[in-house]
This record gives sequence, C-alpha cells and structure tokens, in this order.
Amino acid sequence: MPQVLQHLEQLERIEAAAGELAAARGGRPAAKPSPAPRRPHTVSWVDHGASAAASLMEAVLSGGEEAASEEEALAALAALPPRTLTEAQQAALVMQAWDSAAHTKPAHFDADAALAVPGLAEVAVVSRGGWQRHSWKGCNQDSFLALPLAGGAAACQGCSDAPACCSPAVAVGVFDGHGRAGAAASAHLRNALASGLLMHSQLALMAQPACQPREGGQDGGQRGGQGGQGSGSHGPGAAAAAAAQQEEAAQLLERCFAAAASTMPSTGADFSLSGSTAVMCLLQPGSVTAAWAGDSRAVLGLCQGGRYIACALTHDHRPCSPLERARIEAAGGWVMQTMLDEEGRAAGPYRVYLRDTHIPGLAVSRCFGDYVAAGAGVTSTPDVTTLVLPMPEPAAAASAQQQQQQQQQQQGRSRSRRRPRSKAAAVVAAAAAAAHILIVASDGLWEFVGSAEAVRIASRCATAAAAAEALAQEARAHWAAKLGGAQCDDITVAVAFLPAAAAAGAPAGR
Repeated sequence: MPQVLQHLEQLERIEAAAGELAAARGGRPAAKPSPAPRRPHTVSWVDHGASAAASLMEAVLSGGEEAASEEEALAALAALPPRTLTEAQQAALVMQAWDSAAHTKPAHFDADAALAVPGLAEVAVVSRGGWQRHSWKGCNQDSFLALPLAGGAAACQGCSDAPACCSPAVAVGVFDGHGRAGAAASAHLRNALASGLLMHSQLALMAQPACQPREGGQDGGQRGGQGGQGSGSHGPGAAAAAAAQQEEAAQLLERCFAAAASTMPSTGADFSLSGSTAVMCLLQPGSVTAAWAGDSRAVLGLCQGGRYIACALTHDHRPCSPLERARIEAAGGWVMQTMLDEEGRAAGPYRVYLRDTHIPGLAVSRCFGDYVAAGAGVTSTPDVTTLVLPMPEPAAAASAQQQQQQQQQQQGRSRSRRRPRSKAAAVVAAAAAAAHILIVASDGLWEFVGSAEAVRIASRCATAAAAAEALAQEARAHWAAKLGGAQCDDITVAVAFLPAAAAAGAPAGR
C-alpha cells in the first residue's frame, strides 16, 4: 500500500506540473488543479498484509546476507496489521529471529544428553533455555537427570529370582526452577536425588545375598528363557518379588525427595520466594514408578494394537485442583485469581497466597523451596504411582509390515524381492523393539502441547533423541505463535523408548 500511495502522489505532481506549463503558455495564471476523484484501490489492507507477510517471510527465512536482523524481524512482525500472518508463518518468523540470536545465549544455556541400557530403555534429553523481554533469559532454570543404576544382571544369568534380583534401572527426572534462585533450586534437586539413588544402588548391591541358580544350573536357566522369558519370570515367586520391587521403588523415591528437601538450606541460596518443581521416574523391568511435586509431568505412550494410547502418570499440582485447593485452604492459605477480564470478573491463573496478604502468588501448590509459601500449605511431599507395563500387542508389528508391503507395491514391482523383504523385516523389528514411550518434561512443553499430541509426535520418530528434539521444537513453535515472540519458557524434554523386553520384565543382558 505505501508504494501504491507514492505512485498516486507522483501522478498528481505530474498532472500539476502539466497544468502549470499549459497556463504559462496561455498567459493565464496557473489554477490549482482539482484532483480527479480516486477510484477505490482494489487491494485491501488484508491483501496488503498478506503480501507484506509473504515478502517479509521470504526475506527473513532466506538466510541470505540481506536477511533482517532479529530486532528488524520482530519490529516488522509487530507492524503488520492484525491477523495477517498465519500461526505457522508467525512461529517460523519468530523462531528464525531466535536462531539468529543464538550466539548471544549465556553459557550452558542449552543441553543434551543420551544413554541406553540394552533391554530396558533408550533415553535422550533436550533442554532449551527461554526468551523474555526481547532477549534470552539470564539462565536456563531447568535441570534434568538421566542416570543408569547398574544391577549387575550380567553376573546373574542363571538366577531363579529374575527379574527382581539384580535388575537394572534407569532414573529420569526433570526439575523446573522459578524465582531468582530457581536455577540453584533445580540444580540442587538434580544433585541430591542423583546422590540418593546412587547410594541406595550401591548399598543394595553390597547387601544382596548370593544368587540362587535355577535347577539345571546356568544351561538350564538359559533353556528356560528361550520359551518365553523363562519359568522364573512368570512364576508366583517372581510376581511377588516384582511387586515387592515396585513397592521398594516407591519408598525409595519418597525418601530421596524428603532428603533433597531437608538439605536445601545447606546450599546457602535464599529460597524464601524461589524453588523448583520435580518429577522423577524410575524405570525397571516391567514397571515405571513416578514421584512428582508441581506441574512438571510424565506421560506414557502405551503401544496397543498398532497405535499409541497416552496414559498420564502424573497430574499437575496446581491450586485450581479441588483437592489441592482444599488442602491449601485447610492449612490457612488463600487461593485467588488476581486478574480481571473485560467484564470485571476474576480471571487468570489461580495462585496461592498467605491469608490477608498478596504474597507469594505461587502458581503451583507443591514444590521444593518457597519457604514463605509453606505457611500457606505449599509442600514438597510428592505423590507416587507405579504403572506395570503391559506387553505390546503383536498387531503393532503386523500393522507395520502391512504398511511396508503396501508402500512396496505402490513404488513398483520392478525391484528384486530380496531387498523389500529386508526392509520389511527392519520395520517389523523396529516396531517390536520400541514398544512403549515415556515422556518426562517441564511445563515449557505441556503449556501448549497436550499429552496425546506429545505421544503422537514421539511415536513418529525413529530414536529417542529425535523424539526429544521434535517435541522441544514443537513447544518452541507454539510459544512463538501464541505469544508472538514476547516470551518462551525454558523447555526440557526427556524421552525414553521402552523395548518389548522391558515390558516383559526381562532384565538387560538376558
């Protein structure tokens, strides 16, 4: 539109100059030309906005030398008329601006980690710092833990108490700090919980009795394992041992949470108005035990009949929850919404306050630290739950094989038969190996990405690392689109692919 207006003004100046020239030749004073009535321009503001948006997107996303800087990109985005950019365009533009400012990130702002315990889990973690007030946040307040706990299964090939005896485990945790000392709070939780779990693991290895071999010795145990995980894996004794193991895991996490809370003052940081949420999952053969305090969340994608079903392991500890609100009010705290909508009604998130005050205004009802909020009923006592992993239904592998065969038929029948069969076998093997998916993340992911959507995204990835990165990028895109680049929370996502052996309860190495 500015170019069109400039063109029309230029035409007016030409017409005025022509009128003055004609008047001078006729000896008459130049009369002020009366501008001809303008015809309405056919390009509307919406059309102009879409055109400008397309040009802006092309210039910014091209990555060339003339691409706009981060400030210019956000300024141009804000100057466009409302609703001219699609959500995808706005997200792409904002994320491009963030990427162009990647060199200004603080040290240790982003982090990645990965580990694999054969037969139990393939784990990957992605942590990305947030954006606030036209720059990166001062630090990434999220912390995470991905810790293998060795059980010595290699030394127990013929043990009659498998899988309970010497079973390996993996601990996966995410901690979301808030307040000025939020980074210190989340880092303390990571270190304290890791120390507690490792100490328990070492003590358990030292205290365990000698393994009792199966009848027939080592060879007999191996022969028993070929028919379906062995007799020790499905007998009554093994079931009771597995139940005891799950109960022990729940008690262990409760003790570790209590120890982490009690040692927070020793850090020397001021946690009066700062703290951290926590969610910790202990992966063992055949089960997942979760403990959490706050709104960091754990979700399981259970593979059933060729599709994934999202199963929430945790529920958010927020003051809007009826149970949490009743507990807060019974402890003497207040739960209020302090914002007002256009009609003057209470709006915004529910927050926890001390009675007759306006502090601390905490958006979670359970967390570590936040000593002022403790007087209003905020606690670090976790909820704990255990889910026994079901065996994946064979339809998943069959469905994968059928899809592969259909793709082969569509691509043509001129290829040799040996090659497609190997590809089909690989697809079936992959579908059988990655049975279930565990997603543990801070609310930077869950603010805009639902549990079912997260499982769907992760299930389309070939590796846990690819799934964690895809979920982090999806969350960033939602923050960019919904808030227009003004803010993005810290995002930490841990993904664990649990193979069929883990669901069957077979320890690694068997």
